[in-house]
Amino acid sequence: MTSLAELAGIVDLDRWPIDDLDGALGGAMLAGCRADMERTGCCNMEGFLTAAGIATLAREAETLLAQAYWKNTMRNAYFSADDPSLPVDHPRRAFFPIVMGQVAGDLIAEGSRLGRLYTSPPLIEFVRRVLELPALFVRADVFQRLNLIVLPDGGVQPWHYDQNHFSVTLLLQAASEGGAFEFVPGLKSADGEDID
Repeated sequence: MTSLAELAGIVDLDRWPIDDLDGALGGAMLAGCRADMERTGCCNMEGFLTAAGIATLAREAETLLAQAYWKNTMRNAYFSADDPSLPVDHPRRAFFPIVMGQVAGDLIAEGSRLGRLYTSPPLIEFVRRVLELPALFVRADVFQRLNLIVLPDGGVQPWHYDQNHFSVTLLLQAASEGGAFEFVPGLKSADGEDID
């Protein structure tokens, strides 16, 4: 379990007081994150990690790169095979290149700083409250619960629908060029998707 002292070295708790959600600053932060989620379905927390935290987690991540599973293929946004019964311009028939590596969660030690941040009670409680869930637990699937995505020079992860209810992403190293991230709200809901 991550102690608050360890968390303070990784997370900028002055800017993002996830350790004091019932305090005035923590409550205001929580309200702002909820408002972002309500408005766009996404909450961007720039500066969440300290500079030292980024360096520490990036060093840990680099030690795992040799174990990455590499993908260099084509994929649609649904992670499905082509369906010739659909019109040629249907989104399910649009395939894009994917060039990336992925380190699965079973290769990330629970005792590592990455593993301890993922399982830290303050972070779990913060995410639970932002999403207004009655409960939130560490994912049981050891392969998918915590992943490292590696994009080499020229690498790309095409747009897609996440296969889970929500995702939490930490950027540990920005691209020196390119590296565009696009999030489009409102494409999919419980009622279906906006195909147009």
